[in-house]
Amino acid sequence: MPECLNCSKQYKKKSVHHLFCSKRCCAIHKKSTTWEGYFQALLKNNGGDRSRLSIRYLVRLFNKQKGLCALSGVELTKIVGHGLVQTNASIDRIQPGGPYAPGNVRLTATLVNSFRGNATDEELRWWCQRIVDHGGT
Repeated sequence: MPECLNCSKQYKKKSVHHLFCSKRCCAIHKKSTTWEGYFQALLKNNGGDRSRLSIRYLVRLFNKQKGLCALSGVELTKIVGHGLVQTNASIDRIQPGGPYAPGNVRLTATLVNSFRGNATDEELRWWCQRIVDHGGT
C-alpha cells in the first residue's frame, strides 16, 4: 500500500494519480507547497475584511521583506496541518484597527502578531524591553 504524501499514512490507491489518503491531506499539501497557496488560505480563512488584498500583493510583499518577519527579522514559514506554528507568516496591520489594505499591512511571524495584538510598534517594543529587563525572574 502506498503512503500519503502529506501524513505518511498508508491508504488504498484509487487511481495512478491518487497521492493522498484524503481530500484534507491533499489540501494541506497544496497550501504548504507554494506561498501562493498559503496566502490564499490566509486571505480566505481568517477574520477581518481582507478583500482589498490579493495573493499577488502578498507575494510581492513577501519578496520585498526577503521572506523575513517585518518586526523580528525571523525567517517566515508556511507550515500547515501542525497547529499553531510560531514562525508562520501572518498578515499584520501596521495601524492597529486600520484596514487590511495595501500600504497598511506587513508580514510578521504569527507569534509576534499575536503578542502585538492591537498595540502600536512603540508599545510592543516597550513590552519587549520590560521582558528583557525583567529576565524572567
